[in-house]
Amino acid sequence: MGILNREVGEVELIPVAKGIIARWWIVLVTALLGAIAMWSQEGDLSTTPSITAINRVYESRDETSLLSVVGIDPATINPLPSFDNQILQGQEQASR
Repeated sequence: MGILNREVGEVELIPVAKGIIARWWIVLVTALLGAIAMWSQEGDLSTTPSITAINRVYESRDETSLLSVVGIDPATINPLPSFDNQILQGQEQASR
């Protein structure tokens, strides 16, 4: 029976840990090489941007005012469920 056909019953962790401790410098070198590779790949993130843009969006407080653009009279529309409309309905005597 060859090594490929043999069943492995268990893996002993103590000899593995002893082997890693005996070769501590390999772990240190691997961590150092990983840190150098990471720093060299991500070094371009520390540059300052060449263009800075500010976008401002202005919205009207009256939600129905844009209806006049398409020819609808805003006074004929009841803005449900507008926040202001819900506040007004909550303050009515009938809802109290």
